[in-house]
This record gives sequence, C-alpha cells and structure tokens, in this order.
Amino acid sequence: MFSLKELKSEWKKIVWPGKKELAQKTGIVIIVCAIFTAIISVYDLVFFKIRTLLENLLIKK
Repeated sequence: MFSLKELKSEWKKIVWPGKKELAQKTGIVIIVCAIFTAIISVYDLVFFKIRTLLENLLIKK
C-alpha cells in the first residue's frame, strides 16, 4: 500500500494536458466514436435486411 506522502508525491508528478491538447484529444475521441457508430449502424441495417428477406422467403414457402 502507498502511504499518503507517497501518494501526494506521485500525484505531483502527473503532467496534466493543457486546454488545447485536451480539446484536440476529445475531438479525436468524438470522431472515432461517430465513425464506429456509423459502421455498427450500417452492419445492423444490413443484417436486419438480410433477416427480413430470409423470413419473407421462408414464410412464402
């Protein structure tokens, strides 16, 4: 376990990002999340259409 003094010492060593860097990295995360959301949405739509098509083919027989 860390003592409170060690914890305080380690906490002071942390280099926090500036506003510009924080905004840039946040923007990157938002863009990546949007891209993955779009990809997953397209896959979901494609699989839904395939499932609907297969269900319609099986019901008609």
